[in-house]
Amino acid sequence: MNAALPIESPTDLPEHIRGHYQLQDSTMILEEGLAEYYRVNAGLDDPKEMDNPESALWYRLHDTTHVIFGTHTGDLNEGCNDLYTIFGVQQTMREYLSGFSKTEASTDILRYYLKWDFFVTLGMTVLLTLPMRRLAKAMHKKWPWHPTEEMYQTPLAELRAEYGIQVAHPHTMWAAR
Repeated sequence: MNAALPIESPTDLPEHIRGHYQLQDSTMILEEGLAEYYRVNAGLDDPKEMDNPESALWYRLHDTTHVIFGTHTGDLNEGCNDLYTIFGVQQTMREYLSGFSKTEASTDILRYYLKWDFFVTLGMTVLLTLPMRRLAKAMHKKWPWHPTEEMYQTPLAELRAEYGIQVAHPHTMWAAR
């Protein structure tokens, strides 16, 4: 772990941020950010512990986008992360959704979202589509859906600078509307 950041203690972070990986200039490497992401977002299964290799790979790649784009697993963050992924990653929406539909948990996740709160979050997410699109359009190049192992050993701040990625904080974006 990168000793420069007190990643065990999220108490010094703003309310809408769960981990130091969400800070624009985080010096932790992508792999450390992913480890922190699993630690601070309760209820997530580490893909390394999944039985289905296809599901494990899809979730590792999806979770990596959460880290590089600086989002967590709250409902609005999930929706905005999906938008950022669709607009800013080297993969089509069809491939992204097709991969998700093949995961073990897709049915449970869809069932979770089919509740009244979902419609409120969906409305908020739809209204943040243009700001998310602008973030993706401002990137220098699209993030690869399959990052190299070398990228997992690179500091987040360097990767974000190379790709022109601005971290997304959906609740702040919503409040600024």
